[in-house]
Amino acid sequence: MEASERIAFYSIAVNFSLVICKYGLAVFSGSLALRADAIHSSADIVSAASRPVVKDTLTYALPLAEDRQTLSSILVRRLIFSCS
Repeated sequence: MEASERIAFYSIAVNFSLVICKYGLAVFSGSLALRADAIHSSADIVSAASRPVVKDTLTYALPLAEDRQTLSSILVRRLIFSCS
């Protein structure tokens, strides 16, 4: 596993643990702010998972990543507004 893949994996793992902790605390306390923050952290997981792995050569895959991030942000906004 390359360094960039390892960093992406750690980022996903840390964000997943944050989602679990924040959502558990939101259910326990009834806090809508923690629930929204858990949803935001889940969007970070989608963002980290959809980033292309950049090799040593120049690649122009950034527009594809931006399209995926835009799609994930639209889905997260729909989820947030459906909860309220």
